[in-house]
Amino acid sequence: MNIIGIIIETNPLHNGHKYFIDEIKNKYNPDVLIAVTSTSFTMRGEVSVINKFDKTSALLKAGVNLVLEFPFILSTQSCDYFASNALTILNSIGVNHIICGCENDNIDNFKTFYDLENTTQFINLFKENLKKHNSYKQTFENTLKELNINSSLIELFSKPNFTLAYQYYKTIKYNYPNIQISLIKRTNSYDDENLDSNIVSAKAIRNARIKNLDYSQYLPFDENLIDLNYAYNKLMTLVNYACLITTNYSSTINTEGIINYIINNYKHTTSYDEFINNLCNKRYSKSRINRTILYMLLNINNFYHNKIYLRILGTDNIGLKYINTLNKEVKKLIFSSVKEINSDQMCYNILEIELLATKLYSLITNNNELIIKEYQLPIRKD
Repeated sequence: MNIIGIIIETNPLHNGHKYFIDEIKNKYNPDVLIAVTSTSFTMRGEVSVINKFDKTSALLKAGVNLVLEFPFILSTQSCDYFASNALTILNSIGVNHIICGCENDNIDNFKTFYDLENTTQFINLFKENLKKHNSYKQTFENTLKELNINSSLIELFSKPNFTLAYQYYKTIKYNYPNIQISLIKRTNSYDDENLDSNIVSAKAIRNARIKNLDYSQYLPFDENLIDLNYAYNKLMTLVNYACLITTNYSSTINTEGIINYIINNYKHTTSYDEFINNLCNKRYSKSRINRTILYMLLNINNFYHNKIYLRILGTDNIGLKYINTLNKEVKKLIFSSVKEINSDQMCYNILEIELLATKLYSLITNNNELIIKEYQLPIRKD
């Protein structure tokens, strides 16, 4: 069977996502299309503009057959762990082909970077550059420059979708050689400020939402987007409180003392963006600060990587029939209701954190119904 998987944040689901899914169906004719989607917060630690249940409904409308949860603790990670965790989920449910949207659809570019990254010259130079305490991505780019790699290739590596898709490629090469990877080229530049074309970036839509501009033409379906200004104001109140009451923080997530750095450099403010920007430096990116703040608020003490977590958020009849074809061992790992999970099961701690993330999200969006929905059965599309 042709079981295709996609990893998609749908923040929100826009015309570009619909084009991407339509292209997959037209070019690759999947027997089953499975999506794994992040939930209340994104890989970069941002508040999702749409809750995970509405995301699921939109994905099913767009033509996805089975939607799996990419829980908070596995998805709100740096892009290498994000990619690895997502592929663990998709591999566990039998996906044999993943497809990514990318600025360039030439898969040979990945092989070029992969082969280069595994040379002794690159490895040694990269290790030296790591000592400068720049981000991983910046360190990689600096190393490429010092090796006199073609500037167009370096520019391509700097593109966000290419960088993430390359992490999928590497994870597959290392761990899942049975999975094929293909690329679909994005239709335009997806300028974050440009609202002139039919397909714009998710960030442009979020910015329009913040500025109270009309963004409806860029969404293929009616989607209930939250008030991001309200959400971040509420989040800032919680962050102010957390920083005031936290002293010395000792846990495995306090790598390089980042939490102590946040506490020691904390300045009371009502603006979340201002708060984050004041803390950013070459060592700690905005995304890393965002993620760490969420870990603090949720009192997370441990990371989880490459864990099998198969929670169904939504399905249609094709997805349901596929689940019934899986072997008993895989079926035992799949769950559709929070009530099915006991404290002795492998995914219990991950689910427990996910429920806390939903409670935080419900608090900053003033939507208590989300907590109730956690205990309901998956969304069904006939």
